[in-house]
Parts: sequence; C-alpha cells; structure tokens
Amino acid sequence: MKLFDNFFGSKFLAWLLASLFVVAVAGCGSSGGGDTAAAAPGTGTLGVSLTDAPACGFDKVYVTVVKVRAHQSSSAADTDAGWTDIALKPAQKIDLLSLNNGVLFNLGETALSAGHYTQLRLVLDPNTAAGLANSVVPTGGAETALVTPSAVQSGIKLVNEFDVASGQRVDLLLDFDACKSVVKRGNGTYALKPVIKVIPFVPNGIKGFVDTALLGSGVMLTAQQNGAILQSTAPNAQTGEFFLARLAPGNYDVVATANGRATAVIAAVPVASTTSIVNVSTNVTPITMPVSASRSVSGTAVLSPASSTEITYVAAKQTFGAAPIVTVKFVAADDSTTTLGAYALTLPTGAPMFGQYSATLPIALAAQTGLAGKYTIDASATGYQTQSASKDLSTADATQNFSLGSGTGTATGQAPVGLGTAGNFAILSKAGITDVPASVITGDIGTSPITGASIGVSCAEVTGKIYSVDAAGPACKTTDAVLLTTAVSNMETAYTDAAGRTAGVGPFLNLGAGTVANQTLVPGVYTWGSAVTITTDLTLSGGPNDVWIFQITGTLDMAPAKKLLLTGGALAKNVFWQVKDVATLGAGSHFEGIVLAQTKIALVTGASINGRLLAQTAVTLQSNTVTQPAP
Repeated sequence: MKLFDNFFGSKFLAWLLASLFVVAVAGCGSSGGGDTAAAAPGTGTLGVSLTDAPACGFDKVYVTVVKVRAHQSSSAADTDAGWTDIALKPAQKIDLLSLNNGVLFNLGETALSAGHYTQLRLVLDPNTAAGLANSVVPTGGAETALVTPSAVQSGIKLVNEFDVASGQRVDLLLDFDACKSVVKRGNGTYALKPVIKVIPFVPNGIKGFVDTALLGSGVMLTAQQNGAILQSTAPNAQTGEFFLARLAPGNYDVVATANGRATAVIAAVPVASTTSIVNVSTNVTPITMPVSASRSVSGTAVLSPASSTEITYVAAKQTFGAAPIVTVKFVAADDSTTTLGAYALTLPTGAPMFGQYSATLPIALAAQTGLAGKYTIDASATGYQTQSASKDLSTADATQNFSLGSGTGTATGQAPVGLGTAGNFAILSKAGITDVPASVITGDIGTSPITGASIGVSCAEVTGKIYSVDAAGPACKTTDAVLLTTAVSNMETAYTDAAGRTAGVGPFLNLGAGTVANQTLVPGVYTWGSAVTITTDLTLSGGPNDVWIFQITGTLDMAPAKKLLLTGGALAKNVFWQVKDVATLGAGSHFEGIVLAQTKIALVTGASINGRLLAQTAVTLQSNTVTQPAP
C-alpha cells in the first residue's frame, strides 16, 4: 500500500528529487561532491543542490546520486550530444532525512555554455546484488530496497527552463515530495514515483516551536493554502524548533499534527516577500496539542479506467467555518494487484485547536468542539474526477469506498435518457397510484391505460395537474387519454433506452455484489445482474452535465432513513434508475433521480424523492414527498 498514513507519524523525510526553481545567486560555493569548473568566456556556472519534504513512516531514505545532467532541448534523449554533466565522484549515497528544516545538500557545479536550457536529469545508481544503492528504513523496521524506475540509469527527466548568462551563476534547488513519492505496496515492497514541485532557492518562510513533550509523537508541521500542502517539515528532535522554508509570498495556514493528539491550526500566516521569516511561536510559549483518542476511516479508492502511472490519494480534511479548509492527513491508495485501491487513515477525534495569526505572541488557540471527529474525505488522482464524502468518527470507525472516473466532464460521454412527454410527470403509472395520506406531490401525475378511478391521491396533495384517461378520478382531474397514451409510450421507450446502454465494466459492473455501501460514485453506467440494496448514505459526485445510469436486473431497495446525496453540482434530472423488478424506498429515506421501473415503485412511510416515479405497473405511496426535479 502506498502509505502516507504516517504522514504525521514519521521523521522528517528529506527527499529531494525534483522540483526545480531557478534563481540567480552570486558567490555560492560548492561544498558537495560534484564537478567544479571555472567558467570560460561565453559560459556561466550551474550549481545544483538538494532539499527535502518529510517522509511518511520512515527512519531513513537513501538515494545514491551519480550525476545531474543539463540540456538545451527538452526532448533530448540520454544518448544525444549536447549534455553537460555534474558528476559525483564517487557517487554519493545520501540520507535524505538529514535534509530537514531548510538544510541543503550541494551536488556540485559546472561550467555551462550561455543559453536557454529546458531539461535536467537526475541519475541514480541502480540497486545491484552487491548492495542497496537506494533504500528505505521503515520506522521500527529493517533496511529495504527502494524500487526505482527503469529511467534511473538514463536519468529521471526533470523538464525545467532556465537561462545561463555569460559570466553569471544559476543555482537550481531540487525538492522532492517524499510523502507522495515513496510508495508502500501491499506486497511489502517500496517504489519510487517522483512528484516534483518548484521552490525558491533563498530561504524565507515560517518559524516556530512545538512543545518538546510532543517530540516522541511523530509531530509534523505543514504550510497549506486551501487544503493544499505546499511545504512540510518535522521539528528539531531536541529543541522542537521548526522552519517551513521557501514559500512563495502569500498567506498560509500552519497545521500541526501528532500521533494521539488533536490537530492545531494557525490561520492566515502572512509571508510578505521572498525574504520574510515569520514567527508563530517561541520556545517559551510553544505550540501544544491536547491528548486525543483516534479512529480510522478505510476502504478502497480505485480508478476507472485503471492506470499504470497515476496514484490515487485519499485526504482527510476539516473546514473551520468561513475560515480555511486544511488537510489533516493523506494516504496513497495501494497500487499492487493483491490489495488494489486499499487505504486507511488514522485520525484524531478530539476537538481541533484553532487560532488566527497575530504578530503578538503567543497566538491563542481555542478548541473547536463542533468539528471533533468530523472530516471530509477526498479521493483524487491526476486526470480523474475528485470525490468527497463526509464522515463522523466521533463514535466509531468508518468505511468509505471511491471509484474515480476520468476527466472533468461527463466521465463516460453518456447522454441523458430521453423521457419525451413522460418527463412532464412527477408520477406516471400504468396500473394506478395508491396513497396512505397525506402525501405532498409537486408536479403532474397520471395513469394509463387504467381508469382514473385507480388514482388514490386527493387534489389537496398535488401541486400540479392530475391526468386521467376517463371521467373517473379526483374532482380536479384533467381528462386527456391521448396525452397519457403518448407519455406512457415514451416512458416505455425510455426504459428500453436505459436498459440498452452499454453495460458497465470493471468497478462499474456488479459493484459490491449488489450491496452498495459507503460509496461515492462518479458518472457512468453501473450494471448489476442481481438485486441492489443501498444500505448506507450514497453520494453521486459530478457536475451539472454529468449522467448516471443504473441498470438493475432485480429489485432496488433503499434502506430506511438513508439518503442519496448529490455533490459537485450533480442534478437529479441526469440520474436514471432502470429497475427490472420492484423499486422500494424505505421508511424515512431520501432518493434522487428518475426511477424507471418495469414493475412497481413503492415508497414506505415518510420516504421522499427529488425526481420522477415512472412505473409500468403501480406506484404506492405512504405519506411521502415527491418533488419533480429542477429542469
């Protein structure tokens, strides 16, 4: 499993690999292991250094750097002419965890022809039978090989543009996000999947202290904007001092976490310039966090279509009212074939501590009791639609499964099911409508071919028209057999259309073996060759143009008091439930979408729906609320 659950439970992982920021820095010497060459006329000097972001769940992360290569063409192959190398002689095995709180490792420098450069490559020494060039030491474990991409011998390609002027020096700082790049798999191996970001060379940032009593608890500090972690570090193991270095000017939320402790957040810390250093606490009044119990949220997060390159990340976030949203922990879902998509996050259930930044220290942090144990769980992957689900861990562990569709629009390119004139009805039935009053119906209702005498709903219960094929039925009825015949025909055509869409595959086929629980579903066609029971709240996440089609061979049952929720702008008019057998909405449940049933639709006492009930036999109501969806 790609594990970053201990994102806040490990020492500071200093892993660098590839984030490149270019800045001219005059007079920086070379104290690393690489080549040093004087610049000839028409040349400048290139220097390259490494820094880190924290590792998650590791005591050591070793990489062996052979050389850094630069080329003016971003498409140059490793065997092409025109490369300039900074060679480390001998190759340097570097413990990246030693590069914390702004510490750099100088790889060296070289003379470089003046010009515009677009590619760097970091070349690592491959592991051999003679020893481990690249490895990790999991917390409390033994040294284990770090499986590196096949590109390590030709160089890990880092496309980044920079200019070298004659007689001038350029320094590149490579910063690797180890929490996202060192991946633990279900088979017990670890893989390197590089994640790159760009950071400034000159240090600025946010400094402070955490209580030294917390230092054995895996403390982690992050600088965030809108829940995105832009820098992270672990405090000094003796003093508790920390430095979130090299931040672009702007306001940041500083988030402190530790195992068995409530989260602490200082909001809107201003970093005014590329040289600003802001203090948020002192050694006299350090940041402290109350003891907290912990619970977990776990499940699977899979991609559809599957990907051999993209990683799914699951993050637990909290929102402080109108103030910021912050990430408390994140984890990468397992990409091994044995436990594909598995993830788990252990989170504090205690009330998080929150305070706004003030230049006057100490900054007061107050317990936010309303957020205790409450999280938004996000699943995301590059090129796939992000999904979210709300979880309350205050009383019990939780399960949440995700299936992420590709793209940002309609995931499967499905067009909505055409309803024709059946789309003018909130309830349309061929065999009658019964009711245990009083129900509240917003929209037109009708029956055909059965007589209007089968309509057991009173005029007072309907905001809209009641259509009948004959003179029988409620006093306020409208008789229009032709309209009803056309609408019923359109309803049957719509059912056939929905049933005939190309069946779902992979995670869209027989999801949960017919038991749908703790799911957030992306748009697409979902197919079951069995009955379907929705046993928990169910979320459909997508945009206003996205379409969901559910093909169900058996019955559909919504458990009592459970809710179907739409997020991200998804609309009920674009959700279609094609049910071959009876569709039943349990007592007190809430449903969304168009139900196209080949037999009966039954709503138990107190159930509600934002959608349409289109049944080829009867519709039965028991004090329900039926609201036609917004157009």
